[in-house]
Amino acid sequence: MKIERKEVVELLQRVPLFSDLGEPELDTLSGLCQFEVFHDGDVVFSMGDSSDFMYLIFNGKVHIEATKKEETTLCADLKGGDVFGEEALLYDDPRFYQAKVSGDVILLRWTVESYLEHHDEFEG
Repeated sequence: MKIERKEVVELLQRVPLFSDLGEPELDTLSGLCQFEVFHDGDVVFSMGDSSDFMYLIFNGKVHIEATKKEETTLCADLKGGDVFGEEALLYDDPRFYQAKVSGDVILLRWTVESYLEHHDEFEG
């Protein structure tokens, strides 16, 4: 599946985290992302993993789960257009939850490093 840059920019325009950005900044942001395809039951990251990426769901569903004392709790059901893992931009702490996909999912991901390199451009 080929995803056009224009489609990514249109999706980014609808995401509250990026709503203040203009088209040039959104175009830059779209050029920094990588696409990943996941299948039902795949784990994007687990509790304790390093926080190296921020994700945007292009399509599909992702379950956010936390485990405490061997009991797993569903914290959120996310869908296309939702962002997760954005705390990686602020903290260098290990992940405190697991992200697991439901069905076939396409994610856009940004490395914290690439996002922060361009952060000043996004501030306007």
